[in-house]
Amino acid sequence: MNLYRKDCLTLIVSSLVFFTPLYASPPPLPQPRFDLYLLPPAPPEKIVEYPVITPSSKDASVKKEPEAVSEKSLPRESGTATTVERAPAPELPRETEAQRRPSGGAEKTSGSGEQAVGRAERMENIAPEVYARLNEGFSLAIEGGSWLFIDAYPSGGIAYDGRVREDRYMRFSFRAQKEGKYILQFVQGSSGGDGGSTHRVVVEVLSGEEFMARVTGESERRESGAEDSLQAEGEMDPGLSEDERYGAALERMRKGEWQNAFGVLTSSPDFDPSKPSRFTAAAFASALFMDDYMLALDYANFPASLQKDFSGSILHLSTELPVELRRRLLTASLDLLQGHHGMDELVFALAGDYEEPGPARDISEAVRWYRYLLSEYPLSAYWQRARERATYLERHFLLVR
Repeated sequence: MNLYRKDCLTLIVSSLVFFTPLYASPPPLPQPRFDLYLLPPAPPEKIVEYPVITPSSKDASVKKEPEAVSEKSLPRESGTATTVERAPAPELPRETEAQRRPSGGAEKTSGSGEQAVGRAERMENIAPEVYARLNEGFSLAIEGGSWLFIDAYPSGGIAYDGRVREDRYMRFSFRAQKEGKYILQFVQGSSGGDGGSTHRVVVEVLSGEEFMARVTGESERRESGAEDSLQAEGEMDPGLSEDERYGAALERMRKGEWQNAFGVLTSSPDFDPSKPSRFTAAAFASALFMDDYMLALDYANFPASLQKDFSGSILHLSTELPVELRRRLLTASLDLLQGHHGMDELVFALAGDYEEPGPARDISEAVRWYRYLLSEYPLSAYWQRARERATYLERHFLLVR
C-alpha cells in the first residue's frame, strides 16, 4: 500500500513538470531609480581667477597664487543675462599704457609729436630730384644690377608697378596717386651678406598745372642768365644766319658751355621744337649734358613717324662733337629714348666709334655694343654687319693667344 502511494506521488509530480509551459517569462528586473539622475548638480563653491602679470612690472618674476573670488562676485541671475562682478584690474605701468596706444591715434606723447613735426619740416626742406604728374606713371633707372625697391615715405602716395633689367640699369616703374613729397628707398643686394648699398630718390607729385609750371620754372631758372645774354647777342646781329647760329652753338658745346649753347639754339627765330632738325637735336644734347633729362625729353617728344628722323639728327650731331662728347651723347640717347625708332642705328654707330683706331679705341666695348645690337634688335638692317664685325674683332683681337 505504501509502495502504491509512492508511485502515484511520483507520477503526479512528473506530469506536473512535463506540462509546465516553456514560454514562462522570467521575473521582472528591478526598475532604475530616475530620481538619482534628475538631481541638479551642486553649485560650485568658488571661482578661481588668475591676475594679469605685466612683463614690465617690477614683480613680474614673482609667481602669484590664484585668488578666490568672494561670494559677492558669483554670477547672479538677472533676467536672461548673467552678470559677474569682478575685482578691479591691476593698474598697468605708464610705459605699458603708452605702448598700447595706437601710433596714429589722437592721443600722442609730446615726444612723438615733436618727432612727427621734425620729420615734416625736414621733408619740406628737401629739394626734390624728380617731379611726377598726379595719376600718371613714371620710372626711375639706377645703374647696376640687383637693386630692389624697399618702400616710399610717407606711404600711400606712390604705387610700385615693378622693375625691368635694362643692360647696365635697373628700371623701376611707379604711379603717382597723391600729391606731396616722397622719399623712395632702394637697396642693392650683396653676395657677402653685408646688406649692400642703399639709394634714396626724392620725388614730388604735382597736379597737371603745377607740374608744368614747376618743370618750366626749373628750366627757365637754369637757363635764365644764358638766355638773356645770348638773346641779346642775337638781337645785336639780326642778320645772323641759321648756319652761323648753329655753328656758334656747336662751338659753345665743344667748350662745355651747355647753357649758353641752349640759349643760342632756342633764341633763334627759326627754331621749331615740333620738328626734328639739327637745332632740336642740339637742344636735346645740351639738356642731356646739363643732366636735365626732363627738359631733354621735351625736345625728343616726337610721334613714331618722326622718331627715325630725330635719331638721324642726333647721329649727324655726334659726328661734329669730340669723341668724349660723341660717346656720351649716343649712350645717353640710347638710355633715355628706349623704344624709339632708329635706335639700332645709334648702337651700330657707337660700336663703330669704339672700333676706330686711335687713343680712344676700345675693342671690348665695340664687341659689347655689337652684341647688344644682335640681342636687342634682331630685325635691324644692321644685324648682319654687326654680327660680322663682332666675329672679326673677337677672332683677331680678343681670342688671340
